[in-house]
Parts: sequence; C-alpha cells; structure tokens
Amino acid sequence: MPAPPIPWTKVAWIIGLLVMAYLPILIRMADQWSNDDDMSHGFFVPAVVAYITYQRREELLATEMKPSLLGLLLLFWSLVQMCVGILGAELFLQRSAFVGSVWGAVLYLGGWPYFRVLTLPMVMLPLMVPLPAIIYNQVTFPLQLFASAVAEQALSLLGIPVLRDGNVLDLVSCLG
Repeated sequence: MPAPPIPWTKVAWIIGLLVMAYLPILIRMADQWSNDDDMSHGFFVPAVVAYITYQRREELLATEMKPSLLGLLLLFWSLVQMCVGILGAELFLQRSAFVGSVWGAVLYLGGWPYFRVLTLPMVMLPLMVPLPAIIYNQVTFPLQLFASAVAEQALSLLGIPVLRDGNVLDLVSCLG
C-alpha cells in the first residue's frame, strides 16, 4: 500500500514560520561562520544535511507519516528556549533552539518513522551551532598543549633542538 501524500501546505507553513521566527538568529550565526575561521564549517552542515535528506527522498516518500504530538511539545520547548536565550542574550540557547525546532517539526509532521529515516541529518544539525567561547576554549587549549608536547617530542627524537613554552615551539638555532 503506498504512503499517503505529503501535506505540502502544512510543511510549507511550518518551514515559513520557522524561518520567520529564527531569521535574525540564523543571520547572526551565518555572520559568525563567515568571520570566525574556527566556525566556518557551519556553512557546510545545512548543505550536507539537505543533500543527505535529498538522497533519502525515495525512502521518505515511501514512509507513512505518523505525526507525533511530542514534536509539537518539542517545538513549544524550543520556542521557550529561544525566548529565554533572547532575554538573557545567550546566543548558544537561541541557536540550539533552532535545532530543537527542526527536530520538533520533523516529529510533528512525519513522526518517528520520518525521524528514523532522517536520523543522520538530524544528528548532524547541532554541528552547525558554534559552541560558547568558554566551552570552546576549555576543549581546545588542552588539545593545543598536547599537540605542542607531541611535536616537541617528535622534533627531539629527530635530533632537532626545540624549546617549548606552553603551546609555542621555538626551534633553537644550530648555527653558531
């Protein structure tokens, strides 16, 4: 038995409402992607998600839609999270609320069968949200120290004199 047709009007309304609600947040996030070299991968995440979703279109069209009210609850929660983020000027809350809204929209429109088909793209979506600077620095600085220590050891094993100060390597001149 073929799956019932997709309610494109409902899909268009929800997409339109999400874009209207999150447009200022998405614009600021895209601005960070373009100005912060550490976050420039954010431009590719939505494109990869769209590509994977497109690749699974036949499976999606063959899957029966079983709308879930849990999706509506997740949409409401994400809206509250966005408002709290705006009131507290907390960008991470605002941006992650968009991801929650997309998850909620998929659950509300297609239910768990659609979400299962789209598990990989849904799991990839949070990768586009820049981490708060305090968390980012807590993760990257120890990694920088580890990388410089490994590089120092490798250079020493190769017989190249090196002096490490924190994560800065100074190659000692061998010329007299």
